[in-house]
Amino acid sequence: MKKLVAVVLGLAAFAALSSSAWAFVPVARTTVTATVTTGGTRTAAVTVKIRTNTAPFGADQSQVTWSGVTPPSTQWKIADQFLLLNATVTDSGGGVQIYTRNMDSDASPKFEDPTPGDTSNTDSNPAGLLMGTSGTTTVTVPLAWSIKGASATVGTDLLAADPNTGPATGPGNKFQWLFMNDKNTPTIPATGTSAFVNGAAYVTAINVSGIHAASGEADFFTFPDGSNSFLYVQANFSAAAAAQAYKTSTLTIESYLQ
Repeated sequence: MKKLVAVVLGLAAFAALSSSAWAFVPVARTTVTATVTTGGTRTAAVTVKIRTNTAPFGADQSQVTWSGVTPPSTQWKIADQFLLLNATVTDSGGGVQIYTRNMDSDASPKFEDPTPGDTSNTDSNPAGLLMGTSGTTTVTVPLAWSIKGASATVGTDLLAADPNTGPATGPGNKFQWLFMNDKNTPTIPATGTSAFVNGAAYVTAINVSGIHAASGEADFFTFPDGSNSFLYVQANFSAAAAAQAYKTSTLTIESYLQ
């Protein structure tokens, strides 16, 4: 019986020692600050050239155009030209954004909202190609864009697709396309469209992290500064009128700091 008592007392003493050994008791605290201001210059710079899809390193072009458009059978179609971008972004909040300015004073044609009293209507979005070549219009054709780190062969490894309903995989996958916004795009709940915000991820093609190569707001993939990137544009002509001109004079590429 004495041996059993001794064993029990020994276990109790060991438990007490173990508990005491692992207990954390702060005695004194000293807090210091570590800081640095880096050198260099906050930069967001970009050059833009227009090139044809079939000669990405050929002669510069003057505008973006579409050929072979016959509505309504022609739906989403990639333009015959793309935008060759070369950007350097060192500012943590900076980037290069793309949008139209179809309600600005220099727009020709210029968009006029048919329902100015209710901008949440789907017809209040000025983004895209506008009907006509001058004056004012209330009619638009949707645009979308996709940026790549290398030139694509349009029709083979890059296909047009509806950014909402297109396939999930393959060269025509919907996730690579983002709808074009306009400077005056409002919030439109019916289509899930958010109002245009300068510097927002959705309109930013390039930031300090890289290029916006998929439609998610965080889908920026590492890409080296000073390298060529290839931005393609598509339009949806399914609701366009036959024998009618469509145009935007304000497709804008803009670098920014923030």
